[in-house]
Amino acid sequence: MDGRQALQPVSCDLCGSKSFTPIFSAVDYNHAVSQERFQFVKCLQCGLVFQNPRIPPEKIGGYYPAAYEDYRFGRKGISARDIEALEHFKIRQLRAAVGEKRGRILDVGCGEAGFLLKCKGIGFTPYGCDYSLGEGARAAGKQRVHIKRGDFMNLQYPKKFFKVITFWHVLEHLANPRKALVKARSLLADDGVLIVAVPNADGLQAKLFGKYWSHVDAPRHYYLFSTATMLMMLEASGFSNMEVDHLAFHYNAWGYGTSVLNALGLRARGTDNPSGLVKSVAMAVFSIPAYFEAAMQRGGTIVVNARKK
Repeated sequence: MDGRQALQPVSCDLCGSKSFTPIFSAVDYNHAVSQERFQFVKCLQCGLVFQNPRIPPEKIGGYYPAAYEDYRFGRKGISARDIEALEHFKIRQLRAAVGEKRGRILDVGCGEAGFLLKCKGIGFTPYGCDYSLGEGARAAGKQRVHIKRGDFMNLQYPKKFFKVITFWHVLEHLANPRKALVKARSLLADDGVLIVAVPNADGLQAKLFGKYWSHVDAPRHYYLFSTATMLMMLEASGFSNMEVDHLAFHYNAWGYGTSVLNALGLRARGTDNPSGLVKSVAMAVFSIPAYFEAAMQRGGTIVVNARKK
């Protein structure tokens, strides 16, 4: 990214306060698209951590690399086996949230639509949306997966249309996550379920690595939710009966691995290309703190299920 963009000052999306304190500034350690520094602040009213000032939403697309993989470990990216494990993890979370109920499911930020294809395989009618659609999503569309391209806030769906709506590591990218949650609530059936996964700013990884924590992902992550602020935002958006899971194993183990690489400066220099064996050993090693932090309810990422009030 050549040239600095004009930054946009913002107020807290949760409580509307304009009182905050800076906590750190970070460069793009994950992808090195830019060497600009981006400031993260903490709201003095509610505790929400967010980027302020920030790249305006209409300009942020220029800060995403051509092949954006938020949780890659190495320049070769996530293997097909790892992606399969992540999709199975999502399906387990879905089954735990809804039991044997089936119906329409909307995945906001569906990417290549692998999760939606698995949803179809277990009896759901799958819908998805994303800003851009890759080959996988286009292929899924030919298999009766209903996918729309565009901003979720601008797309039209009938009210109370979906049994389940999912945001898998999407809310932290949105300029106005609270508005997105309010819209999602309007699209959910009265007995519907919302599933949200986000990085946990109050987790052990965040405290250990600070600005080098890979889930900071400046400037693409506008918000860094803690468990408390995520639950507060869900409640303010009309949800209740929240259940939190701290054991998102692959996300959390990767979080340690990629954060170590960031702290060593290897990802930014393009030298983080370990072999498959090294990756496997590293994942085994980092699984230990991942399980430990989950047991302490301080996971690097969290998954929250919620119902309409």
